[in-house]
Amino acid sequence: MRYMPSAHATPLYLEGEGLGERGKDLQTAANLFPTTPTAGTTTPMKTTTLTAILLLTTACTTQTTHIYKPDGNKQCQPPTSTLTNSTNQLTTAGIEVITSHCATQTGMSVITVCGAPTLGIHLHEIKTSDIQKAKTLGYEQANDLIKKEQGTAYELTTCP
Repeated sequence: MRYMPSAHATPLYLEGEGLGERGKDLQTAANLFPTTPTAGTTTPMKTTTLTAILLLTTACTTQTTHIYKPDGNKQCQPPTSTLTNSTNQLTTAGIEVITSHCATQTGMSVITVCGAPTLGIHLHEIKTSDIQKAKTLGYEQANDLIKKEQGTAYELTTCP
C-alpha cells in the first residue's frame, strides 16, 4: 500500500511493506529508535535528561538574599571598617558570601559634623538559609531598607 501526496513527492512506504526505495530495507522509527534497550546497554538520552533535570532542580532551589550592616565609619575620619573585614566576619561564622559591595543608604538625612556616622553600609549576598546566623552578627536584610512610601533605599558605591 503506497501513499503518494503528490506526483512530485518521494514515495513513502508504510511499516510492514517490506522494501523501500531502490530495494533497500525500510527504515522505520521502530528500527532506528528501539523503545527497549537490549541486554547490557543503557539509554543515554534518559540518563542525560535525568541528570539535566536534577541539576536544574538543584540550581533553582538555592535561594539567596542580601544582608547589610552599617560600615561604622565616621565623617571626617579615615575608614575604620572595610568590606573585607565584613566579609571575613561572615565567612568565619560559616556563612558563604556570594557577592559583596559597599553601598549607601538613600532618602535619609544625617547631621553633617565631624565624628557623626555616615550612611555607608556593607552589602552581602548570602544563602537565605544563613539569615539567622547573620542576624546574630548584627546584619539585617537589605530589603528592610527599601520603603517606597518613605523614599528610602540603598545604592551601590565605591568602597572608601
